[in-house]
Amino acid sequence: MSNVNNGTVQSCKGFTGADPTFMGSSYVQPLGPPAAPWVPAFSPANSSGSLTFTLSYSVQYSTALVSITFLDSSDNAVRALRSNDPELQGAQSAVWDGQNDQGSLLPDGLYGYLIVEQNSAAPNDITTIKGSVAIEDSPPQAAITGFREDAADPFITDVLGTASDPYLSWYALSISTETGGSPATIASFKFSVASGTLGGGTFWNLPPGTYPVQLTAQNAAGLEATVSSLYTVPGGGAGVRVLVGSATQTMGAVTTQSVQNEGEDTIPEIKQLMESLHKEADSMNLHLASLTPLRTQI
Repeated sequence: MSNVNNGTVQSCKGFTGADPTFMGSSYVQPLGPPAAPWVPAFSPANSSGSLTFTLSYSVQYSTALVSITFLDSSDNAVRALRSNDPELQGAQSAVWDGQNDQGSLLPDGLYGYLIVEQNSAAPNDITTIKGSVAIEDSPPQAAITGFREDAADPFITDVLGTASDPYLSWYALSISTETGGSPATIASFKFSVASGTLGGGTFWNLPPGTYPVQLTAQNAAGLEATVSSLYTVPGGGAGVRVLVGSATQTMGAVTTQSVQNEGEDTIPEIKQLMESLHKEADSMNLHLASLTPLRTQI
């Protein structure tokens, strides 16, 4: 999605929302592949996340004998939290600390659980509930490896890198456009990316300078990883980029002299270029009427 505002084509790769670099412009990005089925996770060996897993369930009978068993990936029983314990009908819960029956912490991985409820009044009446939980003591992998012009839209700069975890909850990109200012979110997603495009924005329209771009990723265990990289807009700025036919041109780079939005006086060469650009833009249904006349200072 693109908007034309004050002569500048504005577009950004990201979820639909406000673009922090363009004072109210909106942008859209396809959300990518669907997230994998969500699996709860906890980190018994890392206090930065959730140290325990609380299993909530409901007893179906007036009274029941309840057994709760955790299984490894080979369906071997590793921990019995309940063993024919009498419980009343209604909401119940059990807490697992990630240890096996011998009191040792289990390694990272996916574990199953089995809840068996036996009706005390009718022993042949049994309800079985199955589920999964992950032990994840490591934060997500997070890295920003570079920036590049988007292949499909030259107005967008892609942020390249990795935000990956088997149990990723989300990752977010943000940029600080003011010295000492809080980072503004560019995009947020719920699927892993390994050495690919994380998202992007119309960074080229920022004033010359260096801007911190930050990546934060969090997994289902509550563990976070945050990294940052600097994006530099060269001195002199990128000018006002407009789409002409199938090519992208940068106004302000048409002459080696300084071009500024001052006054009504324009040199003939700039006038001719503006007329040409307006004709091309009209054929593409781009509204450039808001461009101010340009004057070259010698």
